[in-house]
Amino acid sequence: MASLPFNAKGMRQPMMKRSQSQPISLSSDIPSPAGGSKPKVTVAVKTLDECKKKMKSTLKEFFFVGDTKDAMLNIQDLIMADHEGSDAREKQIMQTAFFFVMEAKKGDLPKFFTLLRECVPKLAPATIPNALQDPLEFLNDIELDAPLARSHLAQIVGELITLNVIQMDILTKNSPDYFREESKAATFACKVLKSMKDRDPTPEDIAIVESLKTEKDGDATAQELIAAAVL
Repeated sequence: MASLPFNAKGMRQPMMKRSQSQPISLSSDIPSPAGGSKPKVTVAVKTLDECKKKMKSTLKEFFFVGDTKDAMLNIQDLIMADHEGSDAREKQIMQTAFFFVMEAKKGDLPKFFTLLRECVPKLAPATIPNALQDPLEFLNDIELDAPLARSHLAQIVGELITLNVIQMDILTKNSPDYFREESKAATFACKVLKSMKDRDPTPEDIAIVESLKTEKDGDATAQELIAAAVL
């Protein structure tokens, strides 16, 4: 992975990805009532930056009001699934949500899961794995200012596994190198397992934890790390 710039505090900075710098205007023909000329209707598709800002405000309102239906309507309006670039907008929206909830209050997490359960069936299969990449990559940095970030992200991953959106092996097969090497990935995996109260660790889960261990984990076995995990 290419090295990323650092700010004055030595923290890694997310790379800005802007695949849509300007709104896209999409026109469609609608017959006039009199059967004459057909007026053009222009649909303004949100840029990725606009999606990010709107998703943050949607979550703030949702956590305060708790209106799942209204939040879903906002999300669908941002995605505009029938228009070009919807995959990128889906990723931006979900990535923004994950970052936002990592820094949210503990009491907001169950509310987010309510919205997540409504949202994920409507997303493209690759959206969630792609949207998790940056939250995993920058977990260490976010945790400096948001001590609950690791616990919240682990519970989000656990909920997504429970919903069969992703599998546990995403942490080994589809995660950033920096996360696996520098972000205490083994203990993070243990927190994920801890969050899934109705699921006992499988031999595959234990093997995943074992494969994520680094020198920072010492001589503890995967089973010992799982038993010691706390959220």
